[in-house]
Amino acid sequence: MLCTDPNNDRHGKVVSTGVTGFQIDEHQGERHIPGPRIRQATWGRFADGAAPPAAGRSLGGQGTRKYFDRLSEAVGANADWLVVRPESSPVIVYDFVGGRQFTITYTPPAMPQDGHGTVYVLEDGFGIKIGYTSGAVAKRVLELQTGNSRKLTQIADILDSTPEVEAKLHSALNEWNVTGEWFARDRVIARAAAAGGFEPLLKNLLGVEHWRINIHPPYR
Repeated sequence: MLCTDPNNDRHGKVVSTGVTGFQIDEHQGERHIPGPRIRQATWGRFADGAAPPAAGRSLGGQGTRKYFDRLSEAVGANADWLVVRPESSPVIVYDFVGGRQFTITYTPPAMPQDGHGTVYVLEDGFGIKIGYTSGAVAKRVLELQTGNSRKLTQIADILDSTPEVEAKLHSALNEWNVTGEWFARDRVIARAAAAGGFEPLLKNLLGVEHWRINIHPPYR
């Protein structure tokens, strides 16, 4: 999710996330020597060799403190938390080893119209899942990830859609169905490539109606 270049200027740089709803702003931060944390240590005034490698605080740095062994863990855990508790945004993540500070802001998607939601397409490196949710797609992906040992990656969202749209895609790709809502990854990706990408593939499968389709990188 987090993509940074340590050689770039760190004063107010917007960091690419590739995840819808998230923005990360990078600034120069405090640097401390990491090591075993002393429980009585004052926040931000760590003794040499007693600072956590990374930490996070919700509510713009005013919320609960959490300590982490790696920056990637701090970013990932706090991003997951924001999907479930968007009212905690923004979260400040501190990279005490690199002397950087990241402000992670999450804006949940607008609530769908009555009777409408989102049909999502994602993959786990083995299969492609096509599902429907009336809530936030990011939250649904997080729920699915807890039961899947493979990393889930979003491919596309069809906005303002219904379970009937999901059923139509399932029927169109039925010959490659593996189980339930899962389809053979390589077959579907090959068909998308032949169609010129996932957006034209989905539009072709759904017909001539106008659809608002969001394609996630690197599938654009």
